[in-house]
Amino acid sequence: MIEVGSKVQPQRQIYYFREMAMLCLFRVLEDSYMVNFFINNVRQLLEHDSGEVLLDTLSSFIANNAEPGKTSLLLGIHRNTLTYRLQQIKKHIQLDPMVFTDLTQLAVSVHCYRRLNPRQSEWIDSLS
Repeated sequence: MIEVGSKVQPQRQIYYFREMAMLCLFRVLEDSYMVNFFINNVRQLLEHDSGEVLLDTLSSFIANNAEPGKTSLLLGIHRNTLTYRLQQIKKHIQLDPMVFTDLTQLAVSVHCYRRLNPRQSEWIDSLS
């Protein structure tokens, strides 16, 4: 936990597990064989023509706590366009971003993928 905490909040000297639990879970997952399972979800998405757009949409949706209004505003797209993109994600990888358990799996998948393929993203950077 100290290793994770010192990377996320280096200015602190005391870390509470309650605040770092998810980050510690991600850290353990990154060293596990299961990481490939989650990365494969993103790779399947990227195989499609609009894969990068869908990945960016999904990342924004997760970063905005699955709030369609905030996400569409941030992306500068109509809410119906967001709905269409989320439906395309569901169609391509059989995980529905509007269902909590699926969204959780998608969030873990994006996290694992971004750790191996870094790119500027506020919510992912906060997990580094």
